[in-house]
Amino acid sequence: MTVPFHDFYTEILEGYHGAKVRNEPGCRPRGTFTRAKPGSLKWVFVLQNPGDPVLKEKSLEAGATPRQLVERLWKLSGEILERDNPFSNTLSTARIEACRLCRLSPLELTQQVIFTNMVRCTTFKKAGKEAEKPNAEAIELGANWLKREIAFWQPQIIIAYGSVARDGMAKYDIPFDDDLPHPTAQGIWLNQNLRRQRIEEVREGLRILKKL
Repeated sequence: MTVPFHDFYTEILEGYHGAKVRNEPGCRPRGTFTRAKPGSLKWVFVLQNPGDPVLKEKSLEAGATPRQLVERLWKLSGEILERDNPFSNTLSTARIEACRLCRLSPLELTQQVIFTNMVRCTTFKKAGKEAEKPNAEAIELGANWLKREIAFWQPQIIIAYGSVARDGMAKYDIPFDDDLPHPTAQGIWLNQNLRRQRIEEVREGLRILKKL
């Protein structure tokens, strides 16, 4: 499959315009895949930032140019999203909840939805601890990419997934329709019943806006 905007992702992968902030690891477009075409995409879910690549992702780097790596990761992300084994707990939860909100099966999801990130770099993770949150510079630079990405896809509905995405989008005037708690959110959002309730609240809000 040809990546529909491989030049865009290749720029990010090579580190231009803030894909790498200071010494933070560079970006891989992990989990980013859709079968929709620009102008026909219905949903964009904006998460915080990409996590550390798994072994299979790293194996795709061998002998690949940035563009080839983007194409390989796009294909891998599609295979994973359309099966039952996403490569991270975050993506697994996001896919389940997106299916619930959109009332779609995993196979149908990739026809109408794309997952992307507010920030384009993987942040440092110390042994035994969670990864650091993206800094202000990374968020600002990521916002510039996100604006371009949204303009490219022209989605009907945009959902911010977590406080970093929600607050960053609000700060840089990137429109979104509503927000969900991040898949790794703590506190009350560990309660699955509350998460389901929030999904239904968002769906009802979209219905009132006549977007559903």
